[in-house]
Amino acid sequence: MFEYGFLLLSVIFTVIGLLLFKKIAISLETKSGVIRLVRSFFGKYLAFAFTSFLMAAILYILALTRLDLAVAFSFTGLSYILVLCGARLIFKERVNIYHIIGVLTIAIGLFVFHL
Repeated sequence: MFEYGFLLLSVIFTVIGLLLFKKIAISLETKSGVIRLVRSFFGKYLAFAFTSFLMAAILYILALTRLDLAVAFSFTGLSYILVLCGARLIFKERVNIYHIIGVLTIAIGLFVFHL
């Protein structure tokens, strides 16, 4: 049963990494020259983002030791749902009806796949 916990944590770390990359992208100084662009890219969030993705990969591999790849891979669909929620809550990005329909379709697909 631990494999599902590893899988869920892997998805959460993936989402954290993606949200941190968005934070990095927002803070980039693209109009101040190449030197400032490079410096702003290598800010404090970059190490956290890469660490988050590393943790996600390790946890995913641990989950794969006991789960079929098809089952494990289907769980990555949760990341779409969580990223959309994070983008809305943290970055105040707009969510339209198509986003909502897409997320509901993914959620229904995950439910049906795991019956």
